[in-house]
Amino acid sequence: MGLFDKIFRRNKNIIELKEEDLLDPMPENEPENATPDEPEKVYHLDGAMYFGAASMDEARMKTRLALRNAARGFSEDEDEFDISFREHISAISSISSFDGDAGLGYKLTDDEANALEGFGYQLKLTFSGSDEDTFREETGRLITAIKEDLGGFGILDGESVGLAENIETTEKTAQAETIDLSDLPEGSRGKTIAGLRTHGIFEPVSAREGLLGDENYPRNENDVLKRAAGLLFTALTAMSAPVPGQTLPVGRYSALLAKLSDRYAVKDTLTAKETEYIKQPGVAGKATMSLKTEAAALLLWYLGLWELPWADTSSDISELAGMLSPAGMEETLSRARPRSRGEIEDMYDLTVCQHWLTVRMSLNELSGIALDPDIIYARHYALNWLMRVGGKKKWDSVVPTT
Repeated sequence: MGLFDKIFRRNKNIIELKEEDLLDPMPENEPENATPDEPEKVYHLDGAMYFGAASMDEARMKTRLALRNAARGFSEDEDEFDISFREHISAISSISSFDGDAGLGYKLTDDEANALEGFGYQLKLTFSGSDEDTFREETGRLITAIKEDLGGFGILDGESVGLAENIETTEKTAQAETIDLSDLPEGSRGKTIAGLRTHGIFEPVSAREGLLGDENYPRNENDVLKRAAGLLFTALTAMSAPVPGQTLPVGRYSALLAKLSDRYAVKDTLTAKETEYIKQPGVAGKATMSLKTEAAALLLWYLGLWELPWADTSSDISELAGMLSPAGMEETLSRARPRSRGEIEDMYDLTVCQHWLTVRMSLNELSGIALDPDIIYARHYALNWLMRVGGKKKWDSVVPTT
């Protein structure tokens, strides 16, 4: 008996083969001249978007929102995106700062040249597709849609796709020229003042710098994610509670609430006040509990899962909840990239100064500033809890002060 006979006869319930069967070079029903299928041809186009943002964080946030509107799905790694648009169109892209020299290789119009001088970030894209007949046309539509959402200027395959509608090019350029950053202090306070100035806020800020000491360090990532999930669950519950005269869609947010309840066990992480409200959600407390969305946004920012918009724009609760994987805690934590100490210190100082400015607004000392007091208070609250400011207090005991 040959070697192959011995091996395969050990378990006759599985298979019984002879050595000569295995040595047969080709089945009888397969022609000897068969050739493998040719690989599908893939086409590529390079594109770029140029747009304005106050910081890299804001640039990433604007890009993420634009891609959500245009793409079927995407994944990201720091400043890079892997995007799926259609069944036969995908792209890879990266964000970087931009100094005004795009090297486009053709003559810009006056409006395009003026706009380009006012933009500070670029999004480079390499599109790939397999349908030659529609690839160029569909890619053109996609990059035009992204351009409009970013409010910028786009090119595709070396050709302009124009400016987004209603870009006030001369005003943007003039505003950039009026911002003098040469007199800024070093460190977080200098970055705070620069950020405020780019949003047209030139008012003096709090003399108290938002300094964090050695006793202020981030809480455990697992605890931070649990707290964010609890905040989102509470906010979604509050936003689902109608007020007199208001009719809400049946089942509003029900899928998100079910995901948080089942996969994140949020009811075990809620505070006493949150638990009390959820037992009987209603008008009383609705606004306060809904505001927990912004606190959750700050915690997800710390985990590297979210980019905070400027503090006059609310974060979308459905998009925030979408950052939490349906698979549960472990999967979401595997994607988390907690912020560095320097990034946290910069955010803390900026938030303290923003809070101080909104206090002055409430005292009628200031008006017309692009800051939302509620958003800033929620962020300050979450930062204090995250970094144990004032001691390792429970959530309901945090008191953010300026």
